[in-house]
Amino acid sequence: MIYDQAADEYICHNNKRIKYVSQINRNSKSGYQSKVKVYECESCEGCEYKALCTKAQGNRKVQVSPVFVEKRNHKGF
Repeated sequence: MIYDQAADEYICHNNKRIKYVSQINRNSKSGYQSKVKVYECESCEGCEYKALCTKAQGNRKVQVSPVFVEKRNHKGF
C-alpha cells in the first residue's frame, strides 16, 4: 500500500482509496494509552487481490498509530 500524506489515505494494489474513517483509543496491558486511526477501503467488491489482502467479509480496514509510525521512521535510533 502507498500512503498519500496530503489526502491522509492509503492506496491499495487495486488503486482503491483506503480512507480515514475514525480514531480509537487503545490501552495496552501495561497501561500505555495510544490513539489509533482507522481507515477503510472504499470498496473491495470484485477485487482480484482481496483474498491476499484481507480475510474480512466486507471492506479492508487498516489501523495505524501515528506515534508508532513516527518513531519507526525516526532515523536517530
